[in-house]
Amino acid sequence: KRLEESMTNKQRLLIAHEKEIEDLKQSHKKEKTELEHQFYEKVSKLITDHDCKIEDVKTNYERNVQDKDREIGRLEDLIQVQCKRMHEEVSKIRTQIEENQIENPNDSLEKITVLQKCIAKMDRLFKKTERSFNRQITKLKTEIEMRDKIIQVQLSTQKAKIVANTKMERQAEID
Repeated sequence: KRLEESMTNKQRLLIAHEKEIEDLKQSHKKEKTELEHQFYEKVSKLITDHDCKIEDVKTNYERNVQDKDREIGRLEDLIQVQCKRMHEEVSKIRTQIEENQIENPNDSLEKITVLQKCIAKMDRLFKKTERSFNRQITKLKTEIEMRDKIIQVQLSTQKAKIVANTKMERQAEID
């Protein structure tokens, strides 16, 4: 009879032990599921934040590029206006030279010399202005290229940080 009681007690203990093990497994599985859920929520939030930051950087970059494009367009328009104005001035001077040659052939040599000097000065001024505007346009284009490279580096750095943080968090969750 004692042997039967002993066996029954052992069976009860074994059943209780198995039940506790099963309860622990279920509890562990539930904790693991909750941790995975929290981890994926964090990763999702990080990805969303990163996407927002990237979108902000892209928006700022596009706005800066548009501003620079408008500035370049404005400078090109200004160059064209000045070129047109100088061509008109040169045409007027040539017309005046031709009229003066007809009216006063004797004075025309002196006037031609003076006018040629004026034309030469205007050409120098035009070329100087054109070089100046070309330098400004080149400088603006260089700035745009540099900003583009800087933004690309920033985006790569942010992406690397997020990947590293995600891996560290995943490793921490696993540990």
